[in-house]
Amino acid sequence: MKAFPQMLKRRFRRSCEARCSSGMSTGAYANDLANEIADVDVRGALRDRGYFRASAEARLTELWNEGADIGVLVAVAATLGP
Repeated sequence: MKAFPQMLKRRFRRSCEARCSSGMSTGAYANDLANEIADVDVRGALRDRGYFRASAEARLTELWNEGADIGVLVAVAATLGP
């Protein structure tokens, strides 16, 4: 198993931070956001590096929610493909 390069990790983190908002980790919005992170951010970055058959999944877990402040864990699993 290969680890994601640090540059890609930073890219994912910035993208996730920009999209997260209060109440986002519940319901359909959370599912849509997780799918967008997996398809656009993860698979897109991997395709840019030549992994054209990469697949990815993302899952969001709300850690805390204090009004305007929210903590979210984003778990990503990716397969680079053959």
